[in-house]
Formats: sequence, structure tokens, C-alpha cells
Amino acid sequence: MQRMAGVYIANRIKKELFPSPDEVEDESAEVAAQADELDGQVVHDDDGNVIGRAHRLSDVAIYVVTDQERPADALLRALRDPDCQLLFQTAGGRATAVIYIPEPLQEFPRPTVRGIRSDDV
Repeated sequence: MQRMAGVYIANRIKKELFPSPDEVEDESAEVAAQADELDGQVVHDDDGNVIGRAHRLSDVAIYVVTDQERPADALLRALRDPDCQLLFQTAGGRATAVIYIPEPLQEFPRPTVRGIRSDDV
């Protein structure tokens, strides 16, 4: 009897905490649909002229090289910098990755800290 109650409670907790695989698939499909809302849309310039159609390249990975800031911030900084170093990775004549390497952030000179010994006082 106690084992049945334990199994019932464990199953109840499992249903509450962990979504079923069907729910996970539904959520991932919904996220993918939201991410693709720009795919296929016509893009206009500031004057309203048609530039072309936007296409999402799901097979091309985007990387940014940074150790000093959040990757999203580094990517925005790299995209705004016309002198940013840009590398491409290809396989079989197809682009597989784009790597942005922004200029390192300027480091401000650190003040020189000098200590004194108690004997020097």
C-alpha cells in the first residue's frame, strides 16, 4: 500500500515538473515559427525602395570571438564596426560558419598601487 502511494506521488511530481515529449515538441515548433517570422519577408531601405527578400540560413553558424563582454554585445559591436575582422568557414564549397572578431575593448590604465612597509613610516 505504501509503495503504491509512493509511486502515485512520484508520478504526480513527475507530471508537474517535467513536460511530456509532446509538449516539448509543441513548444519547440512554436519557438521556431516565431524565429522565422522575418524569413521570406521583403526588406526595404530607408527610402522605401525594395532591397530584396530576407532568407534565414539555418545551416550557417554565427560565432563571435570575445572574452571581455557578453557575446551578444560583442556581436553588435562587431556588426557596427566597418573594420571588424570577418572569417568564413566552408565545407564542399558551401558556407558553414561566419566568425566575427571585433577589436578588443580598450583597457584603461590601472593606477599603480604602491605599498609601504611599516618600517618606512
